[in-house]
Amino acid sequence: MATSRLYSIHGKGLKLNTAADIKPYLEEMKAVEGLEEIRFGGNTLGIEACVALGEALKGNKTLKVADLSDIFTGRLISEIPQALSAVCDALITVPSLVELNLSDNAFGGRSADPMVPFLTQHRTFSVLKLNNNGLGVTGGLIIAKALLDSAEALKAAGQKSALRTVICGRNRLENGSAPKWAEAFKAHGGLVEIRMFQNGIRMEGVEALAQGLSGCPNLEVFDLQDNT
Repeated sequence: MATSRLYSIHGKGLKLNTAADIKPYLEEMKAVEGLEEIRFGGNTLGIEACVALGEALKGNKTLKVADLSDIFTGRLISEIPQALSAVCDALITVPSLVELNLSDNAFGGRSADPMVPFLTQHRTFSVLKLNNNGLGVTGGLIIAKALLDSAEALKAAGQKSALRTVICGRNRLENGSAPKWAEAFKAHGGLVEIRMFQNGIRMEGVEALAQGLSGCPNLEVFDLQDNT
């Protein structure tokens, strides 16, 4: 369905394995003039389909929101890293992008690495949604380090971070990843919203996070529900 500057096939329950499977939908998407938002959640995409999606998105100059939540249901854990890389790497070339939503995809820690190039190389996105991905401590450390590296690269280039919102709940981040998240938050000093609910972060982890938040003077929302 194409309306206005949004293209959505959200919730259709489509099983898109190959480039041929996804081609009709990509043609519809590309027909949306001034495309600003895509919603592909509630469908399952294979490697070939993700490669095709990535190719269709490369170099887009108008896309602002990429909602790719819940796109890997039923996929093998061996498929997900390559599929995720195809999409995330393509989004590096979309300078207009401000929001990436990869929630409700069962990545696990081993599928955090494919997100790193996007997180470290895209300089202008401001909203990151990674809710219910099963990252664990290892995956959490990978994502937090990538965000920290991005902030440090921006500083070295004399640029300010555009990151304003980080949502990373239900990921079992625990105390082990909290110090690295704290470093990342402090480095991205313009954050206004952080939500890290249901992560098993105990008192020591909360204390570490609080130290990082001291570098975020504009913070308005800090959600740590159901942790300790």
